[in-house]
Amino acid sequence: MIDADIKVLSTTSILYVNDSKESSQLFIEKLKSIFKNIHIANNEFEALKVYQEYKPNFIIADISMKRINVINFIKKIRQVDSKIQIALTYINDNLNEILKAVEFGLAKIILKPFTDLELKKLLKIFAHTYTEEKVYCIAPFWTFESNNYLIKGPRQTFFLTRKECTFLNMLFKENQTITYCEMKNYIWNDSQIQDNVLHTFIKNIRKKLPSKSLLNVPGIGYRIDS
Repeated sequence: MIDADIKVLSTTSILYVNDSKESSQLFIEKLKSIFKNIHIANNEFEALKVYQEYKPNFIIADISMKRINVINFIKKIRQVDSKIQIALTYINDNLNEILKAVEFGLAKIILKPFTDLELKKLLKIFAHTYTEEKVYCIAPFWTFESNNYLIKGPRQTFFLTRKECTFLNMLFKENQTITYCEMKNYIWNDSQIQDNVLHTFIKNIRKKLPSKSLLNVPGIGYRIDS
């Protein structure tokens, strides 16, 4: 199954959520040569625990499971991670549930039993949308994980909103001062946004950063002192 299109997945991990041991074992056998790590969960609590601990790059879940509310699981994932690629497998009886899941942005929906060809198509979607994880050092023992919308400190992990992640990406990628005007245009897409909105935004994001790492350049904007 391995070809040039999906070789990039050899450095990534995937979470497979299914309450059938037989299906999970078959999945491992098919994909153990594709992914660096394969995590298996058979209920919602276990799936969320695995996601939080290992931060897999991709998720495949079977919406026909009896032991897990897949819609609720996806909703919880999307509350903290809007970018992770999620695919669902289903049977014809699950069409109503599939319609509910579509709004959460799925990479692919596969009718069971799916073929190796269908699986390969999904793997190509995963490979084409994957970008290597970008981790930036903010301060000793503090990192910003761009792909995962996370700031990790020595004692606590902070989840970032989309706007907060965009702001930090701008600071680290440009490695220079980001002006108030740039913040308004690129984060809010609104040059008329009120200054108090910016001030509240900065106040909130500073709570997730190490002390004195986000510096104000008076009259201009902000920069990172890392």
